[in-house]
Order: sequence, then structure tokens, then C-alpha cells
Amino acid sequence: MIESSIERAVTKYAKKWGVPFVKLDPTHQKGIPDRMGVFRNGVVVFFELKTPTGRLSFHQILWRKRLMDAGHQYHVVTSVKQGKDLIDAYV
Repeated sequence: MIESSIERAVTKYAKKWGVPFVKLDPTHQKGIPDRMGVFRNGVVVFFELKTPTGRLSFHQILWRKRLMDAGHQYHVVTSVKQGKDLIDAYV
């Protein structure tokens, strides 16, 4: 499965639950996560979507560290099922 298919399915699932699942623009921030979900109680979760064999780039690793150090949740999602399970865990 290609990354865009995973992203499309997980985004559709988030929308079904009413979860704002924002596409982040990497234009000026190399490595920024693909999506940001805003869940109940103001919990913000960042999602990097990859194919099962995909790897984080150097800049994506920096962003992951920066966000996690700030107390945010950051997940690398490599399948539709994993993405749906994560959304279920937060809604």
C-alpha cells in the first residue's frame, strides 16, 4: 500500500469520528509531520504516515524529538489499521 492510500483512509476515518485531522504544510518546515489530530481535552497528536518499509528522514527525526520533548504524542503510522487503532485510542 502506498503512503497516500494510508493517509486517505486514516483521514476519512478521523472525519467519521469528528476529529479535526489537519494536513500540515511542509513548504517552510522540512520534516514536519504529515497530520495533526486534535482530540478531546485538547490533546494534540502528530502523525507521520509511511509505507511499512518507509523510514524517517533526518529532519523528521528532529521534528519527532522536538514535539515529544514538548509533551506531544507523535506516531509513525505504517498501516490503515494502525492509524484507525490510534484514533480509537484517543477518541
